Amino acid sequence: MGFKHMVNSNFFDTWSAKMAYVLGYFYADGSLENAPAMRGKYVRFASADKELLMQVAHVLKSTHTIHDRKNGNYLLRIGDKKLYASLEQIGLYPRKSLSIHVPDIPREFCSHFIRGYFDGDGCVYIEKNRSGNYKRLSTIFTSGSPAFLEGVEMILRQHAATSRRPKLAITTNKVSTAYQLRYSTRDSIKLYFFMYSANVNSLLLLNRKYNVFNSYLKQRGITKDSYLNIVDTKGPIQHR
Repeated sequence: MGFKHMVNSNFFDTWSAKMAYVLGYFYADGSLENAPAMRGKYVRFASADKELLMQVAHVLKSTHTIHDRKNGNYLLRIGDKKLYASLEQIGLYPRKSLSIHVPDIPREFCSHFIRGYFDGDGCVYIEKNRSGNYKRLSTIFTSGSPAFLEGVEMILRQHAATSRRPKLAITTNKVSTAYQLRYSTRDSIKLYFFMYSANVNSLLLLNRKYNVFNSYLKQRGITKDSYLNIVDTKGPIQHR
């Protein structure tokens, strides 16, 4: 079942761009918990950013307590069978991280879904040279599911005009294997204007990630009006 089934479910009658963000964020930092012993079904969000969880709770009209987990993270645990069932309808289930796929997302909500996922399992950083000057901007999406990242890459190539499909990088440790979709400077600039294309004050977003993009663009003098000319050039991007 695809995303459109979710839109038509009872829980998502109040569909919005913010709901798309929350869904993307759930794919990154959310989980389903079926607890038959307690006759409960729970939707969980974990984050180091309590303010973001407060916004998620507001969008979902939840009054559940956000718990401090004493490890630097916070947990929002929502007991809501209707919400749980709505997420099951698009193929989500407990311990989903290794087998998720991108749902069927209407074009107008793609940027919000991607931004939500990015705020959960993405990162952006600025590489500097030995003199401390900005050298390049990099953006990374991480997932335990290569199929999910392939779906993300397809959305970004179609709607953000990123370059031809990059290879997925693999990172491993003793516990798990993760895959990464990596973008260099020009594609990162395209991603910025894709993810934050609407009025920023009306968006759900993580300010610390948004500010990294802004710092690079400000240092290079890149604006919404000039970036298309810049990303079509080759070689180092100079301050304008």
